[in-house]
Amino acid sequence: MEYTAGEQFVPGWTVVQTLGEGGFGDVKLIVNERGEPLAMKTIDLSRNMAAAESVVKETRCLKALSHENI
Repeated sequence: MEYTAGEQFVPGWTVVQTLGEGGFGDVKLIVNERGEPLAMKTIDLSRNMAAAESVVKETRCLKALSHENI
């Protein structure tokens, strides 16, 4: 699913812009109702079915990180 600027991703979170695009999907800047920013990575499995396995590996790595800016 493609999210465009001004569209609500989920209640309380609005897409501002696309920050980058890659082989698996896009990274969007979203903000909540208080204006707090967050980077949201979207994965388009229709572009690359092998992305699913890579996403699982990436998620495991990211879960192991601990830093105040993550």
